Amino acid sequence: MAGEQAFPNGSSGSYMPRESSSFGMFAKRRWKVALLTLCIILFLEIFIFNMPFWSSRTTKTRTVTLSSSNFTNVTPVAGGFTVTGPNPSVTIDNPANQKIKYIHIDQSSSAPSWATYDFTVFTFFGNGQTPNSNYDKGNLSTGLYRSRYVNVGGTCHKVRILFDMPVGRFLPFVSITVNPHVSFHFSLVRFAFMILLGLFAVFLGPNSPLWRWKMQDGGAFQIWTLCVSTVFIMLFYAMIFYTSESWSAWTGSSMAGVGWSQWANFNQYGDLANSLLHGHTWLDLPVPPPLKAMQNPYDPYLRQQLIFQNGGPQKVKIYWDHAFYHGKYYCYFGVIPAIVFFMPFEIMTGKEMESCWAILMAVLIAAIFATLLLVRMSKIWFPNVSFGAVLLASWMLGMGGGILYHVFTASFYSVPESCSYMFSMIGLWCWFESIRQRKDGRRRRVSAWWIFFGSLFMACNLGCRPQYIFLCLLGLPIFWTAIFKERMLFSKSSIFATVMAFVPFFLVFIPLFIYNFVRFGFFFTFGNTYQLTNFDATDPGFTHLSAAKGIFYYLFQPMNLTTSFPFVGLTNTSTLLFYPMEPSEGGYFTFVAPFAVILFAAPWIFSRSRRGELTEEMSGSIFEGASVRRSVTSFVWTAIASGICVMCADAYLGGVSQRYISDFGVLFILGAICCFFAVLPRTGQRIGPAGKLLILASVIAVCICLIIEFFGIFTIGRYGSLLSSFPGHYFPVKDWFLFLS
Repeated sequence: MAGEQAFPNGSSGSYMPRESSSFGMFAKRRWKVALLTLCIILFLEIFIFNMPFWSSRTTKTRTVTLSSSNFTNVTPVAGGFTVTGPNPSVTIDNPANQKIKYIHIDQSSSAPSWATYDFTVFTFFGNGQTPNSNYDKGNLSTGLYRSRYVNVGGTCHKVRILFDMPVGRFLPFVSITVNPHVSFHFSLVRFAFMILLGLFAVFLGPNSPLWRWKMQDGGAFQIWTLCVSTVFIMLFYAMIFYTSESWSAWTGSSMAGVGWSQWANFNQYGDLANSLLHGHTWLDLPVPPPLKAMQNPYDPYLRQQLIFQNGGPQKVKIYWDHAFYHGKYYCYFGVIPAIVFFMPFEIMTGKEMESCWAILMAVLIAAIFATLLLVRMSKIWFPNVSFGAVLLASWMLGMGGGILYHVFTASFYSVPESCSYMFSMIGLWCWFESIRQRKDGRRRRVSAWWIFFGSLFMACNLGCRPQYIFLCLLGLPIFWTAIFKERMLFSKSSIFATVMAFVPFFLVFIPLFIYNFVRFGFFFTFGNTYQLTNFDATDPGFTHLSAAKGIFYYLFQPMNLTTSFPFVGLTNTSTLLFYPMEPSEGGYFTFVAPFAVILFAAPWIFSRSRRGELTEEMSGSIFEGASVRRSVTSFVWTAIASGICVMCADAYLGGVSQRYISDFGVLFILGAICCFFAVLPRTGQRIGPAGKLLILASVIAVCICLIIEFFGIFTIGRYGSLLSSFPGHYFPVKDWFLFLS
């Protein structure tokens, strides 16, 4: 058969020659798709998103001056009005020959900068005496001219704008322009985001040659494409980090805890590094004498009573989510991030490092090694997988592990998870790198040093986020063939490599246990049982959350989608028990990684009936195909089982929080990627309707996830809401959808 070539182990399969896998060949085949995609993006940018500009060209503009005759429950003052009664409202009546589509609320020069005002729009129908029951809520800002455009629907001649303002609030509005001529606005950010989505269609559409080209070593086009794709993933992380203002939001101290009577210290890791540099393990934070005198400082209600009995939170400053033991504060989060990031920074600069920068560096480094991990995994386990599959899988891993939440919040809470994600990506890559084909004469060997560094990075998880230590269980399927088939480990001839695989765990675990003993007098006490939080963790009779409820919330909680910006709302996570239930936008399979639903097909993908097909798919790698199939199968089931165990433990012990999703999300997405690789058609073969449908569904799911994660940044009421905290980022994006009534 033309184009067919034997693989190293003697099996055969078709694949495209290396010289055809070039940018020139790709451009020749996809230039029409690229041109069509660009035309669609330009059409959306020029005509759809700027529809208010085109539809308002021929309207008759009228300006209505605000006064006591049309503005109720307000008193005129210089530069605007003062609210004197509930629900101040403005009623606008346009001539009968023209309905109202848009209005612009004009402000005076006395308007404060970036003040936010909420309002409700009522429309009148029929005789125009009373507003109908249909209404729409909105908001505007004094800091952005375009945010004060309001789309009122264009269905009636009379509207009422009701402001949701407390008595005494100043309203800096002086007039309302009816049916204004909306200006044209070309948004570079919006255009760039659509270009990113368009690149998925160009590079990863079902008919793209990338799905027929084999993943090759050293191909310039593939290397550069993977590099650029990884840079885009890193830029997406940086965009979320910048837009959410994580670099300035999670610093210093603020009120928190039960009844907002205790303090959150967002520089906890910086304080820990400073303490270690000064030779002690406790934090240099002032401890109020009444707290030292408490018999049970871990009871949140007793702490709250103590605070208000002694002058309030300003006089009795108790820090929330710190370990408290024998009259001193400790950090019960993993110490390794403080050693790796915070201590070197303070040594070099003399200042404490802010947590957000450690998180950003960790996820950016992790993005690089995540791509390297997938490349090495595909070459060893899936030698016939296409380059397009690896490219798409890099986005699946980058988004499906739940790490985006940590980039969004970027507080000290997210430091352990981010660092563990980084260490895990590096460690797994090192383990896969160690089993590349290495020969000593006629005998294959693994690289002892690559195993050593892989184990070292994986062991660091215990000193960051201990839940990530379950990823170490993936080492058994990774080395399955090396141990049980090739005897490259756990044999007399491989004693050095075997020792090097376990030595790092002792090098990391023993100092961590000593660190625990110095702080709390016990080797295996990490401090979480002494935390000052919203429940008494030292009480053995404390009732934990139902794991069944937690599993549903974590995996299947539906999203709350709306038809107005930001289109993604918070969902209710109610429970009968008092327990941590943080705001959520949906579950793992409904919000974080909808493309990971392929995990539910794992019983079929790795069923007995597909063994022959999988063996042929995995032939041509370093090891024999059947042996690799067993490794992959055990890898997937280990990942799923470990993820379920971690999820149940989090739900039972820690409640429901989106930041915990990454604990098991990384395990789930690694298993899902293996399922994805195992079910795709082999390179060089014609992709049938089922294969194209799978590719199309996967690409669409990743794109939808990108869109949802982007708009999730602006969700109102979310932890760290941009509307109230950083309107300068919220309203420019809200303006994109002025054309939606």
